Amino acid sequence: MVQSWLVLLLACGPLRAVAEVQCQGESCAADKVEQVNMHFSLLQAGLNILGKPLITSSKNESAKDSERRSGMLESVDKLCSSMSKAANAAAQASPEEEQALGMEVDSLFADKIDCSEVPLNPVIGYDLKGVSYKECNRVSAKGFAKDHAKMTGMTGAHCIQKIIDEDKNLAAVYWEAHWSTKTGQFVSTHSAMRLSFNQNGKIGAYLAVYDTYNLVDKQPTTSSNDETAKAESSSKDSGNSKDRKRRSGMLESVDKLCSTMSVMSNASGKASPEAEQALGMEVDSLFADKIDCSEVPFNPVIGYDLKGVSYKECNRVFAKGFAKDHDKITGMTGAHCIEKIIDEDEHLAAVFWEFHWSTKTGQVVSTHAGMRLSFNQNGKIGAYHAVYDTYNILN
Repeated sequence: MVQSWLVLLLACGPLRAVAEVQCQGESCAADKVEQVNMHFSLLQAGLNILGKPLITSSKNESAKDSERRSGMLESVDKLCSSMSKAANAAAQASPEEEQALGMEVDSLFADKIDCSEVPLNPVIGYDLKGVSYKECNRVSAKGFAKDHAKMTGMTGAHCIQKIIDEDKNLAAVYWEAHWSTKTGQFVSTHSAMRLSFNQNGKIGAYLAVYDTYNLVDKQPTTSSNDETAKAESSSKDSGNSKDRKRRSGMLESVDKLCSTMSVMSNASGKASPEAEQALGMEVDSLFADKIDCSEVPFNPVIGYDLKGVSYKECNRVFAKGFAKDHDKITGMTGAHCIEKIIDEDEHLAAVFWEFHWSTKTGQVVSTHAGMRLSFNQNGKIGAYHAVYDTYNILN
């Protein structure tokens, strides 16, 4: 199609030139002029006709993007509402109502999926591939049924943010969940969930990350979960130029954040003060002057939730939390991003990380984290909220 379009474009100019040359003589036949003009008109019309599919195709792509985003958002909304109903109705709903809610959630997922929750947690973590959603639920329930789980059940849950990336068929959902414990208390936690959609609009994989500090008692362990794997997803490019430009700017900032944090973690304790300062300034430049920031806000040891402060202040509070005597780590030895989800329509992004830490006993422990980012109109990060499991980090 493009080749034909170029041929016609190149042909129109020379034909008009031929007409002019043929008409320079004294006896320029009117029929020749008319014939050449007719050919030129036909070619011009053909060019217009061939051009239309290109425009229509662009519009069709935009419509497909909008339709895909709408379908993904509808599934995420259903997941949020159904899970919220299920949590609020726990221990109160009849078996029939529980079954109906279960079927409603189950219908959003593909027949076989990859699923994981806090996969590096040795007590309740799991990471399964190619299983049914019901099997994921069974393994999750089995983990929470262990003696060292503190809670008796979920008393409520609601979604606090949804991030849709239709280009990559990915979404991120951030939750707040509330639990009752065996001691009669109520505890809360934030969680980040990464969802991967297949071509049929069904959820084909999920990864959930949250802090288990308030949910699980510490137990000595030497083994990790046997069922380990990572879900992957493919990416596609589409969208109009304005969206692409905004997406490109957001992705560039996220890429810089990932690469700089990775360099900083690997250079921890080894870089010169000047090098550390340069890296710190590079990260700082990605953020607005005043931001909102939080990390595991319900954790009583290292959690924080600040509003309208500088990124440096967020870092100071973070470092203060980890300097307390009851943490068991001495420093970060590595970090890398395992997934980036960009929602240019809502100026939001989600980043999923894997961190590695050295401990006071000479061991190396790891954890996954889910971070959501909000961008302002100037393309700067105006807020971030991070959740991760502290089971392997705190005593």
